[in-house]
Amino acid sequence: MATPKPQHPFHINLEEQRQSRITCRLRDAVLARVVAARPSKPINAADHMNSGVERFLQELIPNVYTPTHPPYASMIQRAIEELNEEEGGVSEVAISKFIKREYEGLPWAHEGLLRLHLKKQCEIGVLVSLDGGRYNLNVVKDGGDEGSVDIGRKLRRKRRPRQGRRGRGRWRGREEAMNQ
Repeated sequence: MATPKPQHPFHINLEEQRQSRITCRLRDAVLARVVAARPSKPINAADHMNSGVERFLQELIPNVYTPTHPPYASMIQRAIEELNEEEGGVSEVAISKFIKREYEGLPWAHEGLLRLHLKKQCEIGVLVSLDGGRYNLNVVKDGGDEGSVDIGRKLRRKRRPRQGRRGRGRWRGREEAMNQ
């Protein structure tokens, strides 16, 4: 079910080529699921459904949007490096304003995604969360280059011990009744 490539790719701009590739991959995935769901149907029926699926996808998703900005981790790192406030660290609001000013095409949920990525970067040790909701880069002091960031080290979460059957609460009443 490979999709034919365009005959004259030079006449189509790059954005249209990218949109076409994404739509073709999505169409192929939908058709593969349809064929897998109904193995008794002949394969030529899938070819007949191809045009219907393509029309449906065009109506459903007229333009597939993929972001043009770099990953959040690199945007956050650049923001902290360039803002570098005197008070120690950079606030989440300042990072957000910097990213909005420097990069276009950010998602609607930018603030929530930024908060999530800041938390993840702190968990893996790339960033350090300071008092007052401020963030700074985690700088390696021993054995590393001066000013380099320790990205390879991941912090392991402490596992909570599992509670046995008695710790869940529903057995407490029975235990007390048995002891009396």
